[in-house]
Amino acid sequence: MGEAAAVPQNLYNYADKTTGAARDLKGWITGVLSPAISSYQAGAKDFGNDISNLTVARWGPSGGAVDGEVLSNLGTIAATDAEVKAVGKAFEVAGGGGGAQVFNPGLLPSHGYVVTTDDRINQTRELADVYDKYFGAIPPMSSQTTTWVRPLGGNHGVILGRFFIPYKTGAFGQLEGDDRSFSANPNAPYRVAFAWDTATGKITYTVTPSTEIIPGHMVGKTYIPPSTKVIPAKDIGNGFWENKVKVYLDNNGSLQVKYKGINSKMPVFAVNGDIGIKLNDSGGSQVKLEGDAYPNFELLQYRAGHPPQFLAQSKTRENPGNAIEPGLNSTPHWPAGQREEAWDNGKRVPFDSSPIETPNTHIWREPGPPQQRTVS
Repeated sequence: MGEAAAVPQNLYNYADKTTGAARDLKGWITGVLSPAISSYQAGAKDFGNDISNLTVARWGPSGGAVDGEVLSNLGTIAATDAEVKAVGKAFEVAGGGGGAQVFNPGLLPSHGYVVTTDDRINQTRELADVYDKYFGAIPPMSSQTTTWVRPLGGNHGVILGRFFIPYKTGAFGQLEGDDRSFSANPNAPYRVAFAWDTATGKITYTVTPSTEIIPGHMVGKTYIPPSTKVIPAKDIGNGFWENKVKVYLDNNGSLQVKYKGINSKMPVFAVNGDIGIKLNDSGGSQVKLEGDAYPNFELLQYRAGHPPQFLAQSKTRENPGNAIEPGLNSTPHWPAGQREEAWDNGKRVPFDSSPIETPNTHIWREPGPPQQRTVS
C-alpha cells in the first residue's frame, strides 16, 4: 500500500466507486436477469418441457437461486464499503492517525473501530450513522448533489438540516408524510436534507422520493384495495420544476444555503427558503431561517465527544383550525405563509436582532455549479 493509499479521500473514492458498481449490478439483476430467468422457465413449460426439477433454486453454488445469491453478496459488499468509508473518516478525525488510540469496537458499521486522540470515545453512534447516511450511498430513488466549501478549524463536526412533514399525509392526502416529531436520530425520515461536514467542507443535498397514496377503487365489478406508489425524486438542477440548492461560505465562516425542494408527483407545493449558519470557536451557534413556513425544519450538530445538539427547530405554520392544507404555506404569496426565525445557541431569538445573514440578505456570490449525482 503506497503512502497515499490511506488518505481519507482515496478511501471515500474507493467506497463510492464500489458502491456504485454494486448498485448498478443490483439493478441489472432485478431488471434483466431475474425477469429473463422467469421468462425462460415459463417458455420452457409452454413448449411442453417440464423443468420443475431444474428450477433456479438448484443453480446457485450453495443451492440458492443465482440472482438471489448475487443480491445477497452485494449486501455484504455494501456493508464492507461502508466500513471502508468509516475507516477513512476515522483517519480524518484522528488527524491522519498520528498518536491515535483505538476504542470501543462496534460503534461504527458492522465491526468498525472508534478512533480518538485522547482517552475519550471520539465517535458516537449517531455521528457514525450521520456519515454513513448522508455521505455514503445515495438513498434509493433519491436525488443528491455534492459540493464543497473550505474546511473549518475546530471540532464543529457535521451540521445536518432536514425538512420533514410531521403529519401522516401531505398534499391534500395525496402523498405520505413523515409522521414524526423533531428527532436527533440520523435515520429519521425526511423530505429534503443537507449535511455539512465542517472538517472537510463537503456538503450533500438530498431529496427523497414521494410516496403517492392510491385510494381503494372499483375496476368494473372488482374492488382494488388502497395501495401506495413510490415516485423517484425529481432531479437537482436549474430547470423550471427541479430541486435547487446553492451554498456559500463567507469570510466570517457563515454558511449560506439557498434551497428549493419539490415533491415528485405534482407541480405545486415547492418549498423555498434561505438559511444562514454561523458556528463559533467557543462551540456556540447562530442560525437564521426565512422562507416558506412549511414543512417542519430541524438543524442538528453531531460532534466527536458530544451528544447530538439541536441548533434550530421550526414548526410548519398551522392554518386556523387546521381546516386548510398546511402545505399551502409553501405556495407563493399565501397569507401568513412565510417564516422569519432565528436562534442563538439553539434558543429562539428575535429575527431582526440576529446578526447572521442569509442568501436573501447577503450579496450572493455564485460558488459555481454543484456536482450532480442522481439515482432513480
